[in-house]
Amino acid sequence: MLIDEAPRHLEAPRRESADALVGLLAPVVKDFFTDNGRRAAAVVGTLILRRRLIDVGLFFQSKGHP
Repeated sequence: MLIDEAPRHLEAPRRESADALVGLLAPVVKDFFTDNGRRAAAVVGTLILRRRLIDVGLFFQSKGHP
């Protein structure tokens, strides 16, 4: 992997190339996972909220509330 080659490869040009590419791709990958993590958290939060609202509604219906 490039992240392993950057500090350890025996050939200097290969190390420099790997380091440059890792430096370029790291922010892109970090942003990708941050965005998708936020989206996943929002979806999970929405599902949990919906489930709680359903549970509350069922609770009130079982107690005779409209």
